[in-house]
Amino acid sequence: MSSTTLKLIALLFMIIDHIAEYIPGAPIWFHWIGRVSAPIFFFCMAWGFYYTHNRKRYLLRLYLCGVIMAIINVILQNIFRLGIHNNIFVTLFLSALLIYIFDTIKENRKKGIRMLIGLILWQIVNTCILVLLFDVAGIYFNKYMDENFYTAIFANCILNEGGIMFVLLGILFYYSKDNKLKLAITYIGFSFIYTILYATNIAARILLVFKGFHLKIIYNMLQIILCGILQVNFFPKYGIPFYTIINYYWMIIGALPFLILYNNKRGKGLKYFFYLFYPIHIYLLYIIGNLIS
Repeated sequence: MSSTTLKLIALLFMIIDHIAEYIPGAPIWFHWIGRVSAPIFFFCMAWGFYYTHNRKRYLLRLYLCGVIMAIINVILQNIFRLGIHNNIFVTLFLSALLIYIFDTIKENRKKGIRMLIGLILWQIVNTCILVLLFDVAGIYFNKYMDENFYTAIFANCILNEGGIMFVLLGILFYYSKDNKLKLAITYIGFSFIYTILYATNIAARILLVFKGFHLKIIYNMLQIILCGILQVNFFPKYGIPFYTIINYYWMIIGALPFLILYNNKRGKGLKYFFYLFYPIHIYLLYIIGNLIS
């Protein structure tokens, strides 16, 4: 199964997932199918970044796509007054950027470590900036922009779609891609940890404790860090087994058979088709959903 075939399969699952996200009344099991999509795209990114002839151009393309999509998101949100939270370009960019840094560390240890320290410091600084912006000037910024816009501009590892977990997933795929057994074990382990973290809803439970201290800035910081990592609800849920229809994130394991079937061939490519199709289909579904509701 070539990279192009994998992307087309992931694209189909993605459309079904986004129908459930934006079209009122769509069945919840559309989301079940949709869990398979993102891991396949991150797997293809890992191989694409490995094969690309110009890594810096690859990174720049992902970053610019994320920024352009963030700008269009803001425009549409101010027309329809409902949020758009999809922008996987930012997450793919961050994952590829970290891969680039880790590979640089292998080739030039001092340079790579300086890059990694710089990225970590940048993440701390821009996360603090975002907390202050939405804590001190929350009404203004939430009306005309939103945290997703600033996440794209600042390339934030926490608030991006999928959170840190999916940034790490792309890295795990990159360093396990050459061995199918290693790939399977790695992905099963990731799926298990992700499922447990999501099912326990631990982030929201910790937030609930700190909310009682009435320290708004600290609470907001924890909200960004904890819920950004897991991309879960801010409100704790108790007594919900992980296998119920609400906690369906364990279904990401369904992507594994497709990953194993990859034959290390590119296929027809269709690179720019996928770059264009992703935002276009989201905006069409978003507009249709708004008109219906």
